[in-house]
Amino acid sequence: MSDFEYESGRAGGTDAPEDAKEKSSGEFNSVTRADGATAKDRDGPSFPDPRSLAPHAKAGHELLALHAAGDHDRKGRALGKAPVGLGWRTTSPLSLAEAEEHMAGGGNVGVRLRGSDLVIDADPRNYALGDDALRRLRADFGLPDCPTVETGGGGFHLYMRKPENLEVANSLPGYPGVEFKSLGRQVVAAGSIHPDTSRLYAWDPLDDDPSTAPMAPNALLDVIRRRDRQNAGAEAGEHTPEELALLLGGLDARAYGTNDLWLPIAMAAHHATAGLGEDEFVAWCETDPEFADDGERVRKRWASFSWAKSGRAYTVKTIYRELHKAGRGDLVEAVGRASPEEDFPDEPEAEAKPARDLIDRMNERFCVVLNGGKFAVFMEDEDRDVDPPRRVWTKMSRADFIHYHEDERVRPMGRTRDLSVAEVWLADRRRRKYPGIVMDPEGRHGDKLNLWRGWAVEPKPGDWSLMRELIEDVLCSGDRASSDFVLRWIAYMLQKPGVSPEVAICFRGAEGTGKGTLGRALMTITGIHGLTVSSPAQFAGRFNAHLRSVAFLFADEAFWPGHKEAEGVLKQLVTEPVIAYEAKGADIVPGRNLVHLMMASNNEWVVPAGLDARRFAVFDVSDRRRGDEAFFRVLNDQLRDGGLAAMAHDLMAMELGGWRPARHVPKTQALADQKALSLDPTSKWWMGLLTRGVLPTTELLDWESKPVALDSVAKAELVDDFDRFLKANRIFSAKATHKSVVAAGKALGLETGRTGGGRERPWSLPKLSEARRLFEERLGASDLFE
Repeated sequence: MSDFEYESGRAGGTDAPEDAKEKSSGEFNSVTRADGATAKDRDGPSFPDPRSLAPHAKAGHELLALHAAGDHDRKGRALGKAPVGLGWRTTSPLSLAEAEEHMAGGGNVGVRLRGSDLVIDADPRNYALGDDALRRLRADFGLPDCPTVETGGGGFHLYMRKPENLEVANSLPGYPGVEFKSLGRQVVAAGSIHPDTSRLYAWDPLDDDPSTAPMAPNALLDVIRRRDRQNAGAEAGEHTPEELALLLGGLDARAYGTNDLWLPIAMAAHHATAGLGEDEFVAWCETDPEFADDGERVRKRWASFSWAKSGRAYTVKTIYRELHKAGRGDLVEAVGRASPEEDFPDEPEAEAKPARDLIDRMNERFCVVLNGGKFAVFMEDEDRDVDPPRRVWTKMSRADFIHYHEDERVRPMGRTRDLSVAEVWLADRRRRKYPGIVMDPEGRHGDKLNLWRGWAVEPKPGDWSLMRELIEDVLCSGDRASSDFVLRWIAYMLQKPGVSPEVAICFRGAEGTGKGTLGRALMTITGIHGLTVSSPAQFAGRFNAHLRSVAFLFADEAFWPGHKEAEGVLKQLVTEPVIAYEAKGADIVPGRNLVHLMMASNNEWVVPAGLDARRFAVFDVSDRRRGDEAFFRVLNDQLRDGGLAAMAHDLMAMELGGWRPARHVPKTQALADQKALSLDPTSKWWMGLLTRGVLPTTELLDWESKPVALDSVAKAELVDDFDRFLKANRIFSAKATHKSVVAAGKALGLETGRTGGGRERPWSLPKLSEARRLFEERLGASDLFE
């Protein structure tokens, strides 16, 4: 805000009065108000309250000196929300003592927001008539209770946290009067005075500790996330807001009073600072008397820009060109540009702008894709019926896409008739198009439409000890080898989302023991790449295209091993690197299978695990924390207060080396139980014989003390007994044959051979104890026949 002036001189400039400047010692004097009074002369409820700054300091907020509420520039505009002096984004913040002293002298104080800060600034004065945008925002996105400042203008500042490197948009369509502020912005601190109402900015007494600010919901972060940074071009953010102020200082705002002249400068300024130069641009606009009272309107236009859209239409080179025209090329040189020729290739920007705007707008939501070799238009949308909401793609034919936009018509330059915006976009060479679709965390297929969006939680050191305790002592019943496998399995997923683990994790236990807590936590970390299902149809049905963007699948009571069709799909999801995806009304297309499957069930039989099963790691859950509401409440509080970020941080940093889940599946009793429950009919019959310890033969054989040999009669009697077993249990999927009996009998040491050179092929069995041991070994069980 470098162009604001005091009644007696320019703020922070060489002509400003001494009492309007920062003292070199860090002390601040009062600033003379327009009415001749000083802040120190005022008393009553509108006097600043330095005591309100302590919570800001406790939270580590960076405090800045703002003008006093009664300060005005020469044009009578209030300065109470503006920082004192230039370069406020880079100056050292005030200490608490300095901020309190400045406020005690009548000045306001601001909070310079960090990358991890998110302030939702709601101003009811800008709501639509009869609307409460903040109330709707709370309901739509499940905003948590958070530290809140009631502003002097009747609005609210809601303090939350976000991942440090996540960049957010200023506003969200459909919620007028609500702004989202983070790095590069500042808000007025509690204890300050509103310049228009003279009312105090005050903490909500129930939420007055910003050091406990919660993480903003992932659903909200996903929709306010800046999505165009990667397409913004190398020049986006090339200049700091201070450099923009320097450049604009060489241009007379009055020469750009019409929209066709003003808009290129606005978009160029936006692109040059990656959206951070808002205050500097507004200040420049207000030097034109025609714009003196249009600051809010300018801010709304600014908020409607995007870096990518601005950069494809106008870049900072537009400002350079205007400066050279105005004879102020020295300013271009001052920011490191010396040659006009290198900046200004001949390009008819103004003529092409309307078409660029249309194509850019369409590109933000639509793209052309060769899907399975067929032309299609894909529309990106948001599915709010799931939590968290996820970005989804809807496929349309060319004809359907044109019909959908039939009511939106424009007349392109050089045309004699109107065309639908769909026709214009489809015919433009700059339309967004891809030769295929991939789910590609490694970014190996840069030319294709990539469904991968990254994890939703930014890793950060912290405390997640209670979740670790839950995994080790409850979900794995205190077995450290099992808990180590679970933690490594999760780390493998987070570090290598593009590699299938080839093993699913299954937790078996009673209701209320905490099986779902880990799954829900991983759902939050994985964000749009996580999915919870509760029935076989949701992951084993015919239409499975929704799984194409899934990296973590949590099946909560979603599978019954007796469901044969679902069993086949389940085994494919666990081990197959490529599976077929099918959407309704669409062809089947192959794609990478990146599903990392975790299951939880109250049932005894959880998964179909054969004798040689390597697909499943099964764990019995302890009842230790069953119904312990206090423990789970504290655990969930810890996760919300940075625990999820800490969990992601530590597991993504875990050293895995060459470790792979499929090579280290723990042999647990729970897995052995699954193998026993999943036995084929012949193996179940053999297990019955081992349990009874008696062979169904006419001749009584001593199986307990020594190996036994079975002649042709004894073999026939075994096959007959197996046939009776099948009929008694109404099993029609198997037949009693010598071959089937031998194949299953090998699990307990059955051997075949010839004697005396004849055709006789006697069978031999090891003694009973050895046969039982071998069978238990194949199941990974112990004491099965006690």
